Amino acid sequence: MIKKVLYIALVELEISSGPVVHTVNVIDGLKLSGIDVMLACPKPGDFKSRKSSKFQFLSFYGYSNFRLFLFNVLSIPAIVKQMITFRPDVIYVRDRPGNIITAVIAKMMQKPFVVEVNGYLERDFISSGKYSLYHMIRKIHFSLASGFIFNCPKVRELYSKRFHIQNAKTSIINMFVDCNHFAIRPMEEFRHQLNIPANEIIFGYVGGFSPRHNIEILLDLLKEFHLQGVEARLLLVGGGMPDFLREKIENHPLQNRIIQTGWVNHNEVPKYINAMNVGTAFINSFKGNGTESFLKVKEYLACGIPVILNGASKKDFMAYPQGAVSVVEGEDVFQVSLQKLAALIIGMSKLEESDRLQFSDYIKSNFCLQEVGKLTLVAFNDFDSAFISKS
Repeated sequence: MIKKVLYIALVELEISSGPVVHTVNVIDGLKLSGIDVMLACPKPGDFKSRKSSKFQFLSFYGYSNFRLFLFNVLSIPAIVKQMITFRPDVIYVRDRPGNIITAVIAKMMQKPFVVEVNGYLERDFISSGKYSLYHMIRKIHFSLASGFIFNCPKVRELYSKRFHIQNAKTSIINMFVDCNHFAIRPMEEFRHQLNIPANEIIFGYVGGFSPRHNIEILLDLLKEFHLQGVEARLLLVGGGMPDFLREKIENHPLQNRIIQTGWVNHNEVPKYINAMNVGTAFINSFKGNGTESFLKVKEYLACGIPVILNGASKKDFMAYPQGAVSVVEGEDVFQVSLQKLAALIIGMSKLEESDRLQFSDYIKSNFCLQEVGKLTLVAFNDFDSAFISKS
């Protein structure tokens, strides 16, 4: 039986980001299942650790290829040290290029090596030219794994076909939410704090601002609402906005109706979600890797806020409460008329308080941290049993 887990993740704990939130959620979920977890990650500049958590901080400086290589090399003595002192039953790694080093150490130490794959790396699907050697190393890395935990069926299908991964070595565990943190709060209270009128439609987005997040469509939607005479504002929560997007916002004719928060502490995120009528996730997909698996969708719903998104199929949300998720089917959201998108958002903004409660209760019942801990532990024990039988 698995009792101790060494979790290796290339995440910067002091930054409020999806990977950090997911990593902490997995740790908390495992702890709720009685598992002792040691997290090995880059040393943060400023981070107040939870008293219940254990950390092995590793030197890391930025995200260039050389620094990534340096992190992988510096991981070696730290991993070996934890194998001797912490004595984990399994090594669990958030997938990244260079994990082959960790896989080899686990093989030498005769410990199960489990890879967590949340989404895809596009270069994993390019094997020509300069990527040939990279692809070969990745194949070796995956062949050494005892098991894989994927965040959705589509990602499992992609990687299983590309790297010939046996289905028996895989498990699917969707993104889970800290429902004590992401929960319904009084909308009027937070709107007052943000100086937003109670009767206006607030549609918004929480997360990163790379080109694949299609923030431009939200800027176009704001214009559409204005043309229709609808009082609406756009709330953008997150940092790292690229210059081209910042320039578009500065030159937007309705700039005074766009609220930008910049980076916010993770503890503050539910406040901004609860100020919205509708959350959005118009994100480019890759080979069918859709938005149904994204953490932000569940965080919106945990706060009782409905979501409009693309890059998924309506059947992915058939079990969700009616009105919780509106799916704009198709890869390119820019091909959908602004009138249609505006009409959907207006309709979703008229939901009752009872609807909000239903959305939140659904997430609590199906995607809470207790569940992620139980499911992950079951997967670990299955992989461990298969590993022992082969030893």
